[in-house]
Amino acid sequence: MGKKITYIILFALLASFIYVGFNIEENRDLGDASQIVLNETISKTSALNSVTAVVFDFRGYDTLGESIVLFTAICGVSAVLRSSKKDEVNNKDE
Repeated sequence: MGKKITYIILFALLASFIYVGFNIEENRDLGDASQIVLNETISKTSALNSVTAVVFDFRGYDTLGESIVLFTAICGVSAVLRSSKKDEVNNKDE
């Protein structure tokens, strides 16, 4: 009974992905933002690649903030793991 339900769910997911894949072009409305980025990238940033301009010029501070949060999280995890290792070593010595 469990395998039958799994196959039904997998078939439904596959059918959904196929349906969306074939119908995505019909509903593709990117709006005005994409045209603004494409038309004004060179004049505002002097970058020839629009993706590079958006990531490094328009969203530079956002990217910097994400990097700081990631670095802080890594430092926190390292500090927690380092202190637990020292406790294990001290307990073995006693």
